[in-house]
Amino acid sequence: MKDIVLKNKKKLLIILVCVLSLSSVVAFAKVSSTDKQDIKEDETKVLGAAFFKSQEDKEETEDETDSVESLSDIDKAIYNQEIQVSITKEEKLKAVNKKSEEITSHQKAKKEIAAIELEKAVKNLEEKEKIVSLKYESSNFPNIGTVSSKDVALAVSTASEFVNIRETTTEDSKVMGKLYKDQVAAVISIEGDWVQIESGSVKGYITSKYLNLDLSKDDVIEQYGNLKAASTVNGLNVRQENNEESKVLTVIYENEKYSVSEVTDEWIKISIPKEELTGYIASDYAKLSVSFKQAISIEEEQEKIRIQKEKEEAERLAAKKKAEEKAAQEAKRKKAKKEAAKKTKTKSTSNISEQQAKERIAKRESGGNYNARNGRYIGRYQLSKDKLKGDYSPENQERAADRYVAQRYGSWKKALEHSNAHGWY
Repeated sequence: MKDIVLKNKKKLLIILVCVLSLSSVVAFAKVSSTDKQDIKEDETKVLGAAFFKSQEDKEETEDETDSVESLSDIDKAIYNQEIQVSITKEEKLKAVNKKSEEITSHQKAKKEIAAIELEKAVKNLEEKEKIVSLKYESSNFPNIGTVSSKDVALAVSTASEFVNIRETTTEDSKVMGKLYKDQVAAVISIEGDWVQIESGSVKGYITSKYLNLDLSKDDVIEQYGNLKAASTVNGLNVRQENNEESKVLTVIYENEKYSVSEVTDEWIKISIPKEELTGYIASDYAKLSVSFKQAISIEEEQEKIRIQKEKEEAERLAAKKKAEEKAAQEAKRKKAKKEAAKKTKTKSTSNISEQQAKERIAKRESGGNYNARNGRYIGRYQLSKDKLKGDYSPENQERAADRYVAQRYGSWKKALEHSNAHGWY
């Protein structure tokens, strides 16, 4: 009888295994191919474990065994199948929960990493752009175009002379203005190789190769800005060095502006041209302001050229008039001098004799030396060779001189008047 029961149990067990295997296939039809093998192996292990566990439970619990033994073989099979299905569902649920926890943990870690990377990227971008200056944050900033230079990124022209500011992002578009070397522009947007800028009264586009976009606000101020400092109090000490024990060089007063060459947290170095000195003022009692050279529009440039031409023409005419007036005054002065000299010489020669006039000319021409030579002029009266006719003796020089003067002037007094007026006779 026991053998028959055992045989029937074995048959039922085989049938049960088959049924459970089929149910497992149906239950896990939607599971991914990578998980099917693992789940199938787990089901087999669970099935075996459940079977042996049920056998052990029957042996350990007599009441439970008796109740099972009282069942028919078919009822036993159904009972055992229900146990196996219950165990299998529990294991599946644990596996799914574990997998879900792993996925959730992985996703959470990915989100945390992404958040950290995003925070780093934003920090790097802010550090690179430096829209708000650090060192000069409290300064008074000018407008670059229509926007405050404090609130925008700044670009500096690197062109050899100037770069055109165009209406659109093409090299054939209308030229709106010019940004000269080292002039500053506000960056509105960047579109590929083109940068939309605003500077002065001009708004337009410049190719990025002619702009330095990598400078911080502080760098632009220190390298290209015109930085000024003004006292906020009356009677601010200007010291020789940047400490409160240093010698006081002079005192400046409220709202007086001076050029700045150095800025620290506590001190500002300024120049005072009128007194030809440089010194330090306390930054707590001063305010900084900065200005930049900006672009010029085509209309402004044309007007500037027109004004410059008019100025140059006015200067040319003024210089010409001044030269003419100077020439007229000089001519008038010379004429007056000549007339005065003539009157003086006429007066001075009227009271002298012919011999005295002759002696004055001789002294003026040669110092009275019969052997004096000056190129082709010879002797006491500096006569040419043709007038002396080869005879350079003192007697002949006297005769030749008297003959020359008589023929040309009529007298030595007339010859002296001519010599006084012109420097020769």
